[in-house]
Amino acid sequence: LTRPLRAAGSLARRALRPAPVTPTPPPRLPEPRPTRVLVFAFLAGNLGDDLFVRMLCDRYPEVRFLLCAGGDYEGRFSDVPNLTIRPKAEFGSLAGSCDAVVHIGGCCFIQHEKDFSRLYDNDRGLLEASRHLVFLGSNFGPYTDDAYLESYRELFRGYDGVSFSDRYSAGLFEGYPNVAYAPDILFGYPSRPAQKRRHAVISVIELAGRDGRLAISQHAEAYRAFMLGVVRSLVARGYEVTLASFCEEQGDEHEIEALLDEMKVDGQERVTTALYRHHPDEVVRALEDAECVIATHFHAMVLGFAHGCKVLPVVYDQKTRKVLNDLSYPLSLGLEELADANADAWVGRLIAEKPLDAHELANASAGHFRFLDHVLADVSAARERGEGTDDPFAPCQVLFVNGCDLPTLRRYRVEHQREQLELRGVSTDEVHAVDVDPRDAERADVFVVYRCPVTPEVKRFIERAHEFGKRVYFDVDDLVTDTRYTNELPLVQEMSEKDRAVFDDGIARNGRTLALCDGAIVTTERLAEELGRVVPKVLVNRNVASRAMVALSERALRGLSRDPKTVVLGYFSGSMTHNADFELLLPALASVLGQRPQARLKVVGELELPPELEAFSDRVIHAEKVAWEELPSLIASADVNLAPLEPTVFNEAKSENKWTEAALLAVPTVASDFGAFARVIEDGVTGLLCSTTGDWESALLRLIDDESFRRELGERARKRCLAAHVTERTGFGLERFLLGAPADIEHLVPTDEAARARLVREHLATRGLEWARASFDPEPWRGVSLEERVEGARAAAEAGCRVLLLVYELGCGDSATFRYFGYNVAQRLTSSERWHATYAFVEELAQARELVEAAAAVVLVRCRVRPELVSLARGVKARGTRVAYLIDDNALGVEAAQRIVGLMATDPTSEFENAFWSGVCERFRLASELADALVVPNGYFADLLRRRTEKPVFVLHSSVNDEQVEIADAIVSGRRPATDGRFVVGYFSGTSSHQEDFALVEDGVVSFLERHENATLLLGGAFLLDDRLQGLLSRGRVTLMPRVGYVTLQYLQASVDVVLAPLVSDEFTNCKSALKIFEAGIVGTPAVASPTFSYAEAIDQEVTGFICESPVEWDAALEALYANSGARRKMGEAARAFALAHYYGDAVRAEAEAVAEGLLGVPALPVPDEVEQAVEKSGVTSWDDPFQSNPAFA
Repeated sequence: LTRPLRAAGSLARRALRPAPVTPTPPPRLPEPRPTRVLVFAFLAGNLGDDLFVRMLCDRYPEVRFLLCAGGDYEGRFSDVPNLTIRPKAEFGSLAGSCDAVVHIGGCCFIQHEKDFSRLYDNDRGLLEASRHLVFLGSNFGPYTDDAYLESYRELFRGYDGVSFSDRYSAGLFEGYPNVAYAPDILFGYPSRPAQKRRHAVISVIELAGRDGRLAISQHAEAYRAFMLGVVRSLVARGYEVTLASFCEEQGDEHEIEALLDEMKVDGQERVTTALYRHHPDEVVRALEDAECVIATHFHAMVLGFAHGCKVLPVVYDQKTRKVLNDLSYPLSLGLEELADANADAWVGRLIAEKPLDAHELANASAGHFRFLDHVLADVSAARERGEGTDDPFAPCQVLFVNGCDLPTLRRYRVEHQREQLELRGVSTDEVHAVDVDPRDAERADVFVVYRCPVTPEVKRFIERAHEFGKRVYFDVDDLVTDTRYTNELPLVQEMSEKDRAVFDDGIARNGRTLALCDGAIVTTERLAEELGRVVPKVLVNRNVASRAMVALSERALRGLSRDPKTVVLGYFSGSMTHNADFELLLPALASVLGQRPQARLKVVGELELPPELEAFSDRVIHAEKVAWEELPSLIASADVNLAPLEPTVFNEAKSENKWTEAALLAVPTVASDFGAFARVIEDGVTGLLCSTTGDWESALLRLIDDESFRRELGERARKRCLAAHVTERTGFGLERFLLGAPADIEHLVPTDEAARARLVREHLATRGLEWARASFDPEPWRGVSLEERVEGARAAAEAGCRVLLLVYELGCGDSATFRYFGYNVAQRLTSSERWHATYAFVEELAQARELVEAAAAVVLVRCRVRPELVSLARGVKARGTRVAYLIDDNALGVEAAQRIVGLMATDPTSEFENAFWSGVCERFRLASELADALVVPNGYFADLLRRRTEKPVFVLHSSVNDEQVEIADAIVSGRRPATDGRFVVGYFSGTSSHQEDFALVEDGVVSFLERHENATLLLGGAFLLDDRLQGLLSRGRVTLMPRVGYVTLQYLQASVDVVLAPLVSDEFTNCKSALKIFEAGIVGTPAVASPTFSYAEAIDQEVTGFICESPVEWDAALEALYANSGARRKMGEAARAFALAHYYGDAVRAEAEAVAEGLLGVPALPVPDEVEQAVEKSGVTSWDDPFQSNPAFA
């Protein structure tokens, strides 16, 4: 409910921007940007479809591709530099704003039902929204209705191109100039040549439960028996066998597990698995040396052919059959044939078969891209003509003005800082200084000018921004704002008089631009010190690695191959002669090369050897300069990175890029103990720092001699770099400096969904937990039809059970309450012999008459009053059915509203928000007046209401459901030892209102962290960090996690050693449930909590956790848990047993039964006139619109 309020506030703030000034200069074209193409693909972790995406990106490296996917998908494409993962919710807007949309996939045009309008309308909508639309690699059908074919014949006329992977499909559209056939795209997947050996790959699928159109589950038993026979036959013939999963989500891994469980063969150690989870090589490498492939997945067949394997396709769909017909391939086996198939005989036939020659197919597969080639050419031509470009004065929050034409410098200080901001949800743009226009001052809220020498245009732009009251900051990464810093540079001293005059003029004009600005952004502390003499505000925002750099480095690491007999020392900074930096290193380097014949020196650029190294010329490796995209592969070829730096003021201000670039590749750096290197490198931990020739010599000798130390140093550097020196993990300081962002978790972590998911996944990995990739439905009740619920109630009544009907408003936005008190109760009563619980939604009450009439009792779950509820209560009461009202917060009535406003309002001073939440509370109260009894989550709340009302009050504790317990069981059984050696204290805050609660323990927690270097605090959810916590965050002592779903929250709770649950004890908090305690308990994590009513119920003191009141008690509890890991583990096990015994299973069922039985005996009450009159007088015309209905009751 608060999201629309936040959106309205955002729009209001935008509306306050100054009105545009009438432009006077002629319009100009914007900065060139890459062509952007949105990819629409089937994203379910399927290897074939993911390879489609990779081939598309590889073919067009200059195109920026965007892909809308869930956050956990980012890791699968982290090494593809020109692909960006965006949230699914952005698909609609991106489809219209990108230059083109490419739809890729196989079975996308299948008629699943007679009424195909829904899927057809989606395809038509995509066509209408896209500037250009191309479909690659599909097949058509099966379909049952000619109208389906005719509809798509008409639709395809509007596509820029459609390519099919089988001739039959293309033939259905004969004569269409924009429809073509080409062999499947993956025939063209680049295969690495390898010597074939007695190795077979078996691609399997799970047939069980697949009862859709193909109804293939009927063959599950025969399929498994056949595959077992194939494995046994291959092993008996001396083959190694790899069982390959192409798609975990489709059950491949389940089938592999089942096969391994049933398998009893001699030589079983020769059976291994290859599971596609993150990178294609996890499976594709197995195909390279395989002689045979038994392929159930379509693309296992195609890749098998492409890799020169003998292939036996096991066919379950029309697509595979039609492609085999195109290939005239003689060997295949349909599912319907498996029951009578002799596995050993088929293996014999496969081994005897000749591999298919796929070279021509590989060449021809490029035909799929012919239409996209034309589209991209048209887009480029339109750009050159100035057509189809974006508004050059489009608004953004931060505009960068770039005054530097050196690509590396611009990349680090413009592109990377823009990426930092955009990952945090801040919109940015860029204009070159020569094109800057006074109208640009209207575009953004704040401006960053990078290395811009002053010009009349730049000066007028800055003045115009100041006229609007906007701030302008100068960004620089070297001391190039005053000639006193540059006069002594050898490069400058070697310039001609004319060149020197031009250079000095540029430096002076940089300084004048700086003086016009409101502050500066720099890369190092020394730069900040010097520029602070000119401007009042300076931010140090260090150079960090971009997503593309990380991806390219990961790719380089995967393809890495080093000679174990040599140790390569890499110097990637230019010439070795007339180089004061290199001269610092030269004596030690010559000595080391003389002492260690296995040492090599690799240099980039000019190869003029200094005299000291001429004796080792045969061990000096020369590499040409490369583009930045290729630099990771070059650095990765070295074992040690050399970074000497002459101690000058100018050099002290330089950044630590050389360490960052090497650290990404786990290459240890030896650097001068000076400047940024001394700030960033932790000596002996993430690199080695040297001051003297002796330091250099001993450092290099140690790294050459000790491979283990070299590897550990590099790995620690990589870990540190990925944690604190990449765009995804930095940028908050920049956002706060520019836009005044609050220091809350929401702003401190990236807004990008994929980056957030990676943050969670990487944290869990260090704690021995593998994040579940399976999907869990957070609202499973939505998937149960009314007909199914009615049928369940009928069956229960026939079995002699009474029906308890739980009523809930689907659109109220309070799904958590219904989960704990509606869905979970219904689930527990499935084991009851007396009661059956089901649910009906307010929105369907008119259709749920039979369900209502079957109910022996009705419970309104945290409902807000509305006409349908008044009618429901009147109708069931007339039949003698009792009505209860369930609420889990002390929020009944306007008098309770002030506390709710404090908890929920985005702006507690807003008149509208006060009316909104006051209305919510009053609607709760009026709805409760419809009831004969009340139900609450604990005894304290029950006693409170008994003093305020004459109605009976029952207690029904919140509980966990089967799905949560299943997840918890998987977490506990699959947990491995943590690898980070930390003691982690966790605090999870659902709303920002919990600041006051955490304040109870902050002093003690901070003191605890200061006493124990290996202790960290994990903060999750919504929370504002004060200066003290920010300081701990900067030192790596605080870890932040974004707000997550309840499934992921269980993993995070399991990742910590203790969960903190401080709570200011008052009337409101004592009414709350113990969710925070028992949800941590079911994953084996003990809690330390305040003595509120529910928390005290949920903790067996010093057995399952600690109840603490004073600071001394909190401190003692943390120390006890920290000091004894064995006792901590035992307490976690006890907490799990306690939670499962009291908040799950029979205990919950018995309590729910008691409440239901109690309702039958409460006195019947009429519907109060007050409620009916309030509803009638409210004037509400749309009860589903909370912004109308809630304030009406304030």
